[in-house]
This record gives sequence, C-alpha cells and structure tokens, in this order.
Amino acid sequence: MTSKGVMSNNLASASLFEPFGRTFVRFHFGHGNVLGINGRYSFDNHTIACGWDLARFQIMFVTSLNVDCDTVTSMSEPWLSGHHSAVHPLLRPLLFSFEQALEDLRLWTSRIPPGTVWSTPHGLAPVGFQLRHIAGSVDRLFTYAEGHQLSESQMMTLRSEMEPTGNLEELLMEVETVFKKVADKVCQFDPTTLSALRAVGKKQLPTTVIGLLVHIAEHTQRHVGQAIITAKLLASGATTPELGK
Repeated sequence: MTSKGVMSNNLASASLFEPFGRTFVRFHFGHGNVLGINGRYSFDNHTIACGWDLARFQIMFVTSLNVDCDTVTSMSEPWLSGHHSAVHPLLRPLLFSFEQALEDLRLWTSRIPPGTVWSTPHGLAPVGFQLRHIAGSVDRLFTYAEGHQLSESQMMTLRSEMEPTGNLEELLMEVETVFKKVADKVCQFDPTTLSALRAVGKKQLPTTVIGLLVHIAEHTQRHVGQAIITAKLLASGATTPELGK
C-alpha cells in the first residue's frame, strides 16, 4: 500500500532512523523530538499526519521541514515481519528481540527532557544505567554463549554501569552497536551447537547455548521495560537530581 502526504509546518526538521534496515523517521521540534512509528502523532499539542492511519509503516523517502512521504508500506512488529528467513528459526527470536528493543528504546527515550538521562525519579535506576546495562549484559552473556569467560575489561564495564557518563544518543549508540555485533554473529551460528553445554561465571554454573540466547532476549526486554517506565516518569516531569550531582 502506498500513500502520500505533507507533514505539519510545526516541526523543525526530520531525520531517518534505520535499525537493522527498518526505516523510521524522527521528527525534531525546537523543544524535543519524537520517533515516528505510528501513522498519526501528537507531540506537545502538535498533531502530525501523513494522510493514512496504519498501525505501523515504513518511510522510504523524507525531506527536512515539510516532510514528503512516499512509498509507504504497512509494518508489523519485528517478530511478525517475516525478516531473517535465511536464519535458523530458533535463532531468529533473538534478532527480533533486538529490533523490538531498539525501536522501543528510541521511541520512549525521545520523550524525556534534555539532561535527564541520569536522573533517578522516585529512586528508580536512571535510563542511562538501563541502556548501558542492556549493552553490557548482551555482550557478556553472548561471550558465555561463545564458550568464553569474561575479560577484565568486561568486568570493569560491569562495575562502572552506574557511573553517570555519556549522553542519551551516545548510550543508544552503545546499545545499537552491541546489538549489531551480536546479531551478525548469531546469523552465522551453527544451529547444531544450540544444545552444547556452557558454563557461566566463576562458579561455572551450567547452561546451554540456547539457554543463554533465550536469556539474552528476555533479560534485554526486562530492562527495556524498566527504561520505559523511568522514561515515562521523566516525560511527566517527575525528576530528581542526576547521579553524582
């Protein structure tokens, strides 16, 4: 299905966001931005519409200021997208988990006020920690899946996850970079090794390759959910001083 429309002049600019080849548009305003996933948006009383009302869509062409949208196709959630058909079906869910996580993180963190990524509303862990922990935990757990133990560098990263360093875009790029690195390796995984035994941590706790891959997917979604809750509180104005200040 294709459709065409011109965006409201209320927006300042627009840019493409392309996780794993899935193209979205992010709309920028003078006081914030919102990631465009639905066909109709509302942001600070500004309504933006492109002349369709699909559950999800893909924008293949966009210009700044007035946004001209052409060649629009309906888009389902990653796990229903039909993508990665060449990847073994037991490996695909992890790729879908990464895609969904990145979409959700980009969407909800786009709504938090500037400078609040390390704020702790109502004592909750900051969004910055959640993003850094997602990236670090995926890297660590996949290291175990590959049959290795953690390096000292990985342990140092683990110990520093609550340090309030890095802005929102830098932290999101950390997540995206790790997701892409692991996804590329998963696509090359030999599915006959999924039942192979693996050992986790100093205690060498037993699991399997597929056990680790499943845990990577569910653990990632758990912390995405926590990040979304904190982001909603921040967007509502429930802020506290940033960590370290």
